[in-house]
Amino acid sequence: MTTITEVLKSLDHDDDTLWTAAGLPKVEVIQELTGDEDLSRKEIDEVAPGFERFESFDPRAVDDLQDEGSIDGRLETKSESEISLLRDKKSEIESLIQEKKQEKIDLDAGIADLFSERDKIINQLEVMQPKLTNEGAIREYLKRQKEISVE
Repeated sequence: MTTITEVLKSLDHDDDTLWTAAGLPKVEVIQELTGDEDLSRKEIDEVAPGFERFESFDPRAVDDLQDEGSIDGRLETKSESEISLLRDKKSEIESLIQEKKQEKIDLDAGIADLFSERDKIINQLEVMQPKLTNEGAIREYLKRQKEISVE
């Protein structure tokens, strides 16, 4: 059975199939390579906190990775302030997304109201101005011609 540390050290950082969109090793890949189907993301993070894919991978960077259980076995560490700033920024962006979604809902409702109002006006116009058929137009013409000739 291969250890989590050995598997993490052996991962190909150029192989997209081994990594999530967030740059973390896929749990199912680590499970398969270690032979431990019950392995979780939490356990991987406990062994190698902060382990993530490098844009341009330097294999020497994993030499500092310690054996399982070692808190010092981090490939990349983020300060608590950096993490806190990123979490705050994420929350801020999520809040803005929610605001924009609500604005869109409100705009869609306003547009629907305007369409409804326009349709009512169209219906009123149709009632006030009946559509003339060819026959109706001819009758109106003849009626007016008759009125003109009587005068």
